[in-house]
Amino acid sequence: MTRGLADNQRVLVFLLLSIGLITFPHVNHIPLPIFAAFYLLLSWRFICIWQKNYLPNKALLLVVTTAAIFLLYQQYHSFLGRDAGTSLFVLALALKLLEIKKQRDLYLVNYLAFIVATSQFLFQQSILMAIYILLVTSVLLATLVSINSQKPKTIPALKTAAIIIFQALPISIILFVFFPRVEAPR
Repeated sequence: MTRGLADNQRVLVFLLLSIGLITFPHVNHIPLPIFAAFYLLLSWRFICIWQKNYLPNKALLLVVTTAAIFLLYQQYHSFLGRDAGTSLFVLALALKLLEIKKQRDLYLVNYLAFIVATSQFLFQQSILMAIYILLVTSVLLATLVSINSQKPKTIPALKTAAIIIFQALPISIILFVFFPRVEAPR
């Protein structure tokens, strides 16, 4: 990344906090060992913001990835299906956090977080959950604004994200009203 160290740390903290908020509603749908593994890896990445030498090398990353795959298979005995697929995305997001080295990685992690956020709607479609997901995706969008900003600041990034969301709201309402929703088989 081309900016100064302090700006990179601020963006990373902002990104990791938003990812923690995005994943939290899955506590009711993901097995506790997978949920704990996600937050353990997230905490590891938080520490690595200030202690770069704690980032895993390729061999350790391979071991952690293998352990994550084993944990996933142990919980579901498959990698297919709604539950296993959601857990796979959550673990992939956590593992990708440990690989952030370039600005491109920040974008990829952010987009994976959007997928994890929308996967919540596979389990629960209440209005309160929709409001929560809208708020935390606003924070993710603000993270994208911060990544692209010359001088990332939290409040201006949140304002810009709110403006973008309010601009997209009319078309979202039109799509919701006029396009049919197909019931998915369970």
